Formats: sequence, C-alpha cells, structure tokens
Amino acid sequence: MIETEEKTVIPLGFVLRSRFFSVFLLLCVTFLAYHNSFRGSWHFDDEKAILENPRIKHVENIPKLLTRYYLSRGVLQATFALNYCLGGTDVFGYHLFNLILHMSVVVLLYLTLCELTSMSTYSSFLRRYLPLASALIFAVHPVNTETVTYIVSRSSLLTTFFYILGFFLFIKAVRPGRKPHTKMALLAGCGLAFLLGAGTKEIIITLPAMCVVYLYYFVAEDRNPLKFVMRYKWQFSGLASLAGAYLIYRHFHGGIIASIPDAAVRSFYVNFLTEMNVIVRYYLVRLFVPVGLNIDPDFPISNSILEPWTFFSAIVLACMVYIAVGTFGKERVLSFGLVWFLVAISPTSSFIPLLDVAAEHRLYLPGLGFSIVLAYLILKVTTWKAADLRARAKLTFGALGAVVLALCIGTIRRNEVYESPLALWTDTVKKSPNKARPHNNLADSYEKLGRLDEALEEYRLIIEKIDPHYMRAYYGMGNVYLKRGQLKEAVRYYHKALKMKPGFAPAYNNLGIAYDDLGMYDEAIAAYKRALEIDPNFVRAYNNLAIVYAKKGMYGEALSAIRRALELDPGYTVGYVNLGKLHMMMGKYGQAERALRRALELKPDFAYAYGLLGNVYLGMREKERAISCFRKALELDPDGPQAKYISSMLERLEGM
Repeated sequence: MIETEEKTVIPLGFVLRSRFFSVFLLLCVTFLAYHNSFRGSWHFDDEKAILENPRIKHVENIPKLLTRYYLSRGVLQATFALNYCLGGTDVFGYHLFNLILHMSVVVLLYLTLCELTSMSTYSSFLRRYLPLASALIFAVHPVNTETVTYIVSRSSLLTTFFYILGFFLFIKAVRPGRKPHTKMALLAGCGLAFLLGAGTKEIIITLPAMCVVYLYYFVAEDRNPLKFVMRYKWQFSGLASLAGAYLIYRHFHGGIIASIPDAAVRSFYVNFLTEMNVIVRYYLVRLFVPVGLNIDPDFPISNSILEPWTFFSAIVLACMVYIAVGTFGKERVLSFGLVWFLVAISPTSSFIPLLDVAAEHRLYLPGLGFSIVLAYLILKVTTWKAADLRARAKLTFGALGAVVLALCIGTIRRNEVYESPLALWTDTVKKSPNKARPHNNLADSYEKLGRLDEALEEYRLIIEKIDPHYMRAYYGMGNVYLKRGQLKEAVRYYHKALKMKPGFAPAYNNLGIAYDDLGMYDEAIAAYKRALEIDPNFVRAYNNLAIVYAKKGMYGEALSAIRRALELDPGYTVGYVNLGKLHMMMGKYGQAERALRRALELKPDFAYAYGLLGNVYLGMREKERAISCFRKALELDPDGPQAKYISSMLERLEGM
C-alpha cells in the first residue's frame, strides 16, 4: 500500500528511485559544482611532483613506476605519466582526470550505500533516499575542492577511489548466496584495489578494518566478539594477511617509521593532543559550516590534555564514540557513518606526526562517512513529525535541495581561488597571516609575474617578523636579486640559504646562473655539478651546465649535458632550442635544424626558436626559408629582444 501511495503522490520520488537516473543526476550536479575547476592553474607542489618530475616524462616508465617506485606513490605517478603522455603540461587533462575520479568516487559511494541500506530494517523512504542524499552532499561539499581542484592532491582522490572500490567489491563478495567462484573473483578485486591504493597513499591501510566493521554491522548474526571472529575466521585471515603483507613489505623497504619523513617534527603524544583539536575545532567545523577554507591552515600545537580546548576536543570525540556505540542497534547506518569517519581519519590525524598539522585534503576519505551522517540527520529531522507522506517529501526534498545548492555554490566560489597562484596565496595569507609558507608562496607568485618589489617585501616580512630561519625566504630573495641583475646580492642570499640547508639543489642551480652571469664559469660549473650530485634528475641543471660548457668551448661536454636533460625530459622545449644552438655553433646546421624543428613541434608559438632557425637557414644558404622563419618570429613577438635584429635581417635579405 505504501509503495502505491508513493508512486501516485510523489512522482519525483518515483523517478529518483531509478538508479540510472540517480547516477545521471549525481554526475550532472558534480560537473556543475566543478565546471570552473578547469581554469585552475599549477600550484605549489604541482611543480615538483609533475612539471619537474622526470619519471613521468616517459610513458614507457609506467611499468617501472608500478614496480620499482611502488612505495614512492608509483601508482599516482603512473597516472601523471599517462596525463603527460596525452597532453604534456596542458593543465586541462589533469583537471579532467581528477574530476572523473571524483565522479567515480561519488557513484561508488551511492552504489555502496544502496547495498548497505538494502540490508537494513529502515523505512522504504530512508532506504531509497539516503544513498542519493549522501552522495549529493559528498559530491558538492566545498571542503573537497582542495582534493579535486589542486592537481597534486590526486593522491587523496585516487586512494579514496581504490578504497571505496575495494570496499564495494568486498560487500558484494560476502553477500549471502554468492557463488564460490564469483566470491573469489570479487575478493581478488578487493585485494587488487588495496594494493593499488597502497601504491598511491598510505591511508589505504584502514580498508581491512572497515571491511571487518561491515561484517560486524551488516552480516554477522551473533554479536559476541569471540564467536564473530571464529565465524568469519577466513575473512579475518585474508584481511589481516593483506594489511600485514603491506606492512612487512614497507618494513623491508626502508621501514615504516622511516617512510614518514616528518616523524621528528613533534612527539607522538603531542601530535595526538594536537590532532584531537584539529578534528574537532577545524575539520568538524568546516564539514558542518564550510567557510574559511584554507589550503595552508595555521593551527596551534597542544602540549597538555588539561588545556581547555584540548580537553573539550577529547570530550567531543569521546561523545562521538559513545554515539556510534549507542546507535548501533536502532540507527546502524548512522553508527556506521561515524565509525567510517573516525577510522578513516586516524592515519593522518592521530599519533603519527606529519609536517602539516591540518590539511583539508585529509578530509576527503573520512568525508564519505560524514556525508552519511549529515544525510541521515537531514532525512530523520525532516520526516520526524511529518503528518503524511506528501509533507515528508516536501520537507525532505526542500531541505536537501537547499543544503546541496548552498554547498554547490560554495564549491564553485572556492574553485575560483585556484584559478591562479596569486589568487590562492593572497587568500591563504589573509587566513594564515603569521605562517611563513603562505607568504613565501605569495612572494613566489609575485616574482613569477615580474612584481619584484612586492615579492621582496613579502620575503623580508618572513625574515624580519615571522621566521628568520625560514630558508626558502633567503632563496627567494636570491631569485629576486638575480632577476634584478644584482648578481652579487643574489650570490650572497643563495649562500645564506645553502648554509641553512646544504642539500637544496635549486639554490645551487640558481647560484650557478648568478656565477655564469658574472662570468665566473668555473664556479658556475661547480655549482651545477653540486646540484646534480644532490639531484641526478635535475633537468634544468643539466641544461644550464651545457650552456656554460658551450661558452668555454667545451662542446663535447655541452652536448653530453644537454642530451642527458632531453633524455630525462623528452618534452623539454628549451633543451631542444639549446641543442639546436649548440649544433649551430659547431657548424652542424642539419642537426641544428632537426633540434629546432622538434622544439617548434612542442611549442609552435616559440618566437625565439623561429629566429634561431632563420639563422640556421642562413648558414645553409636557404634564403627563402630563412625569410619565412624570420617573418614568423617577428609575427609572434614583434616587440621581443630579437625583434630589432630580425627586422634588420629581413630588410637586408629582402633587398638582396
């Protein structure tokens, strides 16, 4: 009778019961929320992880990334390699990949919750709409923008995809009545998802625990812990073996604690106290009221459980555990959502000290659990005192629609901040005014835009008022002075930076540039070689070393260095230009032409390369081709540094 009433009274509800329509709606809403994410640029860690990462520049490296570099997030790097193969450094493809991953997670969350609610005793209304409501909230929640829009945060996105995929396959496998061969195939898929996730980010480690939680919540008939373990001993053994094998593998490949580069930043106890505060005062606040989002939060350290805020946070977390236990009987999905949140957040927000106390991308995986809790609360509250089915529907769809719309608008607005480094770090400095890194990154943004005075002001602010020992500020000041042509000042600040961090290869590279401009070629070569000792894959250092060798007439060494740069990065346009220039200096015009043509294939609007190619054709006595190249160079850059020379050459050639 209820089913018939819903069909006649709630035509919208009838439509929403279709899984196909629900998935279509989820994809459309997700795309709407992130349609402007494609305008996002490269930011911060994107440069090191993608733009300057030679491992991803060869598609044939993918098998190596999945094996030799597996523990160095090899699966993640393999996806970057695929992006680079298909689109080079065009940012669109990377954003598209991230959005597709996010959509996949949203759909998997919906399908997983459909499975969970189908096994519960809730009303048909709650069973039908909780999965869609949860997935909609997760799809458009603004706190997820750092994970989806900030390209390098794909690590959290990709791991969550493997996590929810593995979990979904597991619950499908253990459903009653499953045929043995189908069950084994699904469990094998779950294991493969775990291994792929482990090669992406360490947070996958809690997946076996959540599978056990699922068994206890939705499958087991006897809640006695001992009987539960004995009843599902084979599942326990398999899940424990999976987690154990991964931990043993890590132990014999560098160690578990050693694999955490920031383990020395604070003690485990202090970190635990601090993270309790972070979860309650930062994460939960922004999950419920997503305003003041910040890519680089400045959160205080806690040193005692007796500090008022720390004690309060401990009470809140204890209450969450109490509610999860207390609601197990009658409100099991709510309890499960709370447990998911607490378990999923534990690797990054408990005892293990990481350099950054708080980071919003750490909420992506736990956010799946939060979306269940929030959707459940909305559905429960709106149907609590509803007089009839029609009133219940109006309240539910109205409240849910308002929440989703507000979250969607918040996500669209937050994506706008990621459109440029200047916008992102200006926003971050306002929210973390006393933290050195946001000011440093803002200064770096100013420097890249040629706003050198503003960059210098930010670097000085760091040194004089925030952190006089912040090495990157000294390095940044060196970069500003280098661009200003104040070479001796640049050298002085690079040395200051290297005194603080002797193993910082970029400072040696830029020190080499300063020495080169000063005509101190031997010192420049020594600086570049030192940079390459620290980082043997430093493409720009090889390129710069080749330039100095060429100036000294050491053409063999120059060729060797530039070829190594191009071997590491086959898409390095500047490298091909310098290779062409080097061949031209050696009188090898045919090889120079090939190198410059390759540069223009990679960057068709490279005016400087056209100018050099015109000179190559002059050397080859091909006047018409030289004129064509000079005209193209002038068309692309009529006011550039080559323009005057090229104009005079054209007048001369055309007058002949």
